Amino acid sequence: MLLPKAKLKGVLAGLFALAILAWTFSSATGQTTAALSIQGDHFALNGEAKFLVLAGYFDGLDAGNVGADLDYLKSKGIDGVRVFPNWWDYSNGNFTGNERTVIDRGGGVRANRLDKLKQIAETAASKGMIVDVSFTRETVTGACTNSRPGGGSLSVMCETQYKNGVASVAAALKDNANVFYDLQNEFDGDLTRLAPSHVTDLRNRIKAADADAIISVSTASQANSGSIAAGQAQSFSLDIANVHSTAEENANRIAAIVSSAKSAGKPVYLGEPYHTDYIDDNAATSSELVRFVTEAKRAGAAAFTFHFSGSFSLDGRSLQASLGSVEQGFLNSFQASLGQIAWGIAGTGGGGGGGARVISGIVPSSAQVGATVVIRGSNLSATVQIFNSAGARSTYLGSTNASATETQFTVPADLPAGNYTIKVGPTLTDVSNAFGFVVAGTGDGDGGGAATVIARKDLGAGVFPDVTFYMGRWWVAVQQDRLLNLYSFAADLTDQKTEVSWPYNEGLAFPRLTVHENILWLAYRSDNLGGDWVRLWRLDTGAVENLGGGFGNDPVAAGFGFVTWQMDGRVRRRLLTGGPVQAIRNAMPTGISRVLPSGNVKMVDEEKYLVDGHARPWLAGSLTVAERADRGVAGFFGNNYTAPVFSLWTDSETFTPHAASNGADLYAIATWSPRSSGDTVRLATVRWSGGEDGGGGSGGDGDEGGGGGDIPPTDLVCDPLPLDDLDALAECNFWSLLAPSDFYEPPAWENPATPINFSLTGTSGIGPAYNPDLNQVLIAAHTKAGSDDLVGGVFVSADDLSLIGPVFKIDQGPIDRFAGNPKAAYSPDDNKFLIAWIDERAGDNRAHVYGRFINPDGTGSGNDFAIVTEADVFLESLIYDANNKKFVVGFSEPPGKIALKTINAAGAVSAKILAADQFGWQGHSSLAYNDSLNEYWVTYIAILSGSDTAQEDNRAFLSRVNAATLQKVGQPLQLSETRIGRNAISYTQIAYSSSDAAALAVWMERGRQEGTGIFGKSISNDISLSAELEILTPNVEPSSDQFLSPALNFNPLTGTFFLSALDNNGGVMLVELDASGYVYEIKQQLSPPAVSITPWERIFSKLIKKVLAAAYGNFNPTNVGTANGAAVLASKNYESVVATNFQSAFAQSQTPPGVNPPGGPPPPIDASELGKLISQIYTWALAAASILALLMLVLGGYLYMTAGGNAQQSGKGASFILSAIVGLCLLFGSYLILKTINPDLVNFTVRTSR
Repeated sequence: MLLPKAKLKGVLAGLFALAILAWTFSSATGQTTAALSIQGDHFALNGEAKFLVLAGYFDGLDAGNVGADLDYLKSKGIDGVRVFPNWWDYSNGNFTGNERTVIDRGGGVRANRLDKLKQIAETAASKGMIVDVSFTRETVTGACTNSRPGGGSLSVMCETQYKNGVASVAAALKDNANVFYDLQNEFDGDLTRLAPSHVTDLRNRIKAADADAIISVSTASQANSGSIAAGQAQSFSLDIANVHSTAEENANRIAAIVSSAKSAGKPVYLGEPYHTDYIDDNAATSSELVRFVTEAKRAGAAAFTFHFSGSFSLDGRSLQASLGSVEQGFLNSFQASLGQIAWGIAGTGGGGGGGARVISGIVPSSAQVGATVVIRGSNLSATVQIFNSAGARSTYLGSTNASATETQFTVPADLPAGNYTIKVGPTLTDVSNAFGFVVAGTGDGDGGGAATVIARKDLGAGVFPDVTFYMGRWWVAVQQDRLLNLYSFAADLTDQKTEVSWPYNEGLAFPRLTVHENILWLAYRSDNLGGDWVRLWRLDTGAVENLGGGFGNDPVAAGFGFVTWQMDGRVRRRLLTGGPVQAIRNAMPTGISRVLPSGNVKMVDEEKYLVDGHARPWLAGSLTVAERADRGVAGFFGNNYTAPVFSLWTDSETFTPHAASNGADLYAIATWSPRSSGDTVRLATVRWSGGEDGGGGSGGDGDEGGGGGDIPPTDLVCDPLPLDDLDALAECNFWSLLAPSDFYEPPAWENPATPINFSLTGTSGIGPAYNPDLNQVLIAAHTKAGSDDLVGGVFVSADDLSLIGPVFKIDQGPIDRFAGNPKAAYSPDDNKFLIAWIDERAGDNRAHVYGRFINPDGTGSGNDFAIVTEADVFLESLIYDANNKKFVVGFSEPPGKIALKTINAAGAVSAKILAADQFGWQGHSSLAYNDSLNEYWVTYIAILSGSDTAQEDNRAFLSRVNAATLQKVGQPLQLSETRIGRNAISYTQIAYSSSDAAALAVWMERGRQEGTGIFGKSISNDISLSAELEILTPNVEPSSDQFLSPALNFNPLTGTFFLSALDNNGGVMLVELDASGYVYEIKQQLSPPAVSITPWERIFSKLIKKVLAAAYGNFNPTNVGTANGAAVLASKNYESVVATNFQSAFAQSQTPPGVNPPGGPPPPIDASELGKLISQIYTWALAAASILALLMLVLGGYLYMTAGGNAQQSGKGASFILSAIVGLCLLFGSYLILKTINPDLVNFTVRTSR
């Protein structure tokens, strides 16, 4: 039946309107937006579960450029901002805010300020970001008063007016799906108080107007703020548990706060987890702040605000300009750390580190067999895993309440008295954090025992002692006065015997003792003259085995039948008795802390925060010892770290305490004190009355030093591997029953021991430069051809340092004149390099500076030319200024002045520009370009007095030159502290980071307590200085007793700085760090060249050491940034240039999956991709056909409605409409028919064999 024309026109008009609406909606959905929602105990952003990190933007209403601020935060990985509609007016000495707040004292809303708040919300939404709108009544002076119990009050808005204003603002923001609310910042505080009845009323008013509004009210800072926030969220029917704990200074307690807050079953938002001004008396570090956010994610928080004072007063300034170096360091590094942390929300699995399951307490903490114990926390399991002090595990079944916040179990009868660690979870991979617990003996009650110091003994000067218990005696290994000594003592430290003594000339041994198969073993790093390798000695035969490696501090550990050591960037593991070597994880500069029962290891950095307020913990059975925060050693039993059970040597500084158990009730502690505190190795024995110890003799190693250990479950089958059972696979890994992995050997271009060699000597310098367009490095270096001292060059691939063409000569001087000390820079604007060098061709045997342009193919672009014609100059820097399109050369000239010259693309050289001439002598300079200020920044050493004497006063300075006017700007800025001594400070380097708006300046210092090494400061664009940075010293990296010859570069491709330096062993170290001085990695990139020394030569080792140091080793170290990270170069033995690559974690040139790496076979074809392709084609075809059909409907409707009696046009319109409807029916009908016949026909999956 045909519809009447009038009705048909109505239907068509409706379809036309629907089409227009659909088009409008599809256009709108193409824009970036942000919608915040709640999924159980976490947030979702645009429907995707995400751990959210916000940044303080308190004074955002006064920000100069909201869009730029949010772009900056978004680029750093920030998901949103926290804004106060009513914020203090910092331009007013009384901090009152009546004229600048969104809500006025009468509860009205200022339209202009509300518009700014809406602008922030809408701009954030356009960038995919969220906004925490935090309301306050105390920031608006009103007729009511909030008072402190101890005195003091504040005039604030009255509740009625306040609620009216808040409700009005929330109504205005109703359509912003990216906003959530804090109804009153810290409502339960004194001056910030809002009565509970008003909180409930305000919540109900907002929900009535907007049922989807996400609402919270934050707690004041209190010790139990987590549980308080949970109670508030439940009693007020809030959507979030909003926790404030600004006084919280320790990230280790974040887990407990989050756990208690999660008991409400709602997302936990750490709105103010700390304040940078409150941590360590305004001395927070970037790494501390990163630790806060990573621990919050690990514990299962839903969101976290980066809370800092820089956002308190913007007043037209950018947020970035308000950041200090610590805040910038956090923003530059937190995302990389977060990415490595499992999120502890429900349903994500725990991963064994306190992820989804969190224990916050055990009551009672000590109980006898048969007693009932309650474990409290979140997402708990009925399965209770109990580990003794040696790591042996027993599993018991308890009962868990409905909310999974409490697990109850009975202390089993088969557990002997002692100290244990409890976790909850069904498997090793789905498990909570660890929590200490004591099984008390009869009469011990809840007290858990007492410690008594039995004996003390000093052994004289020495470092890094280790102790174990063997054959009824304490054994101590310690490095003393060029010897590595092994002593034994009676249980009360009497009857001292020197068992073995080895000569030890240079370096640090870091000895580690263990007992296995009734044999005493000692692992240590040999002295530098012996090759700086890890060695393994056994008492029964006296045999010494060379294991290789030896990188970093604490490079070796032993226990549970294993020896582990650091080698070539990896931690290696092997049975003490021999067998295959496994590479089990990446090495770290700070080294290995201990060996676990499974044979895996804990690294020093992973345990340094184990004991709150104490450093360098060491575990021995039930005992944990650590360096006290002030002085001495603290001892804890049973993993209860709330307060030490005993303290020793509190009148002295002590370092790296170690301990051991005799397997019963006696423990020995060994530590050492520096010269300032007695310069001695200290020993003590302590008796513990809390029960016998099943721990091991050394670090709880579970060998013959007191029993311990366990065997795998009898039903566990690991051969073949249980690939379909992840839990069983994890158990196989835990018990080290997996097949040993092959030796990990890095490729030659990344292996410090096998660097790539080039036929250039580099005797008087190396100058590399990087061409990002071709991903090539030009190496310019001094070399010799017969009697000719020349500057040669070679191009290499930045990926693997392979040669691209032969070595070519760069300088064009006569063969009998010296040319060397080259520097190189690349101009992407002109696609050519400039090489500059020292040249003596003028015939006066005096140094001048020449240069030459080199094309990317190695050909010269014209002849070489003179840059500096003055005599006796020294070339120190060469950079390319991309803004002003010119190269800049920095050099020193007599009688000790620093000057610059610029060179344009045509080779025109500017007049000399004096950069530093204020002092009697200036030298050792470096140059960087600050593109924000259009200035050249020059660092240098100046001698103020006492030249070349013991009273020499030399300091590091910064001078600035305007790049446009070539005139000096301001006065020199002193960078280093004033320290007297000949050559005490030398070799400055500077590099500038545009992304951080800051430069990093470094220099070398001698004669400091930290040792000879590299120090520095960060310099912001406002010329403010950071605190002094200790970057690379023996204190930071004890593998060498000094570090020399720094070279610093900024790599814009990774956003990090690279510092290379010589170690005193002949190797080259590389440090990757950011502008705040936060160190990401320290690694030896070039090993010392191998030198064999005979036993006879060892007699004269000191003399030979000096001779070899002058002839063998790596010299003139430098580095250049690449897409991978950095290439590190040096002159090996003054015979050849060698290089290795360093792979940065922030590298931009990672080979994407499925891409064939250069030189490799083509990737296999993944047949499953064909199904995905067909599926996508079909999906897009459906969408395209639907759009075309809709357009035909619209066109047909238009033709039909405007026909005006024209039968041909109306028929054509009706035909379009019919065709469109039939086409749509065929499209969707075919899909339904095929799916009905066989769903696989529309699955589009090509099945492939495994």
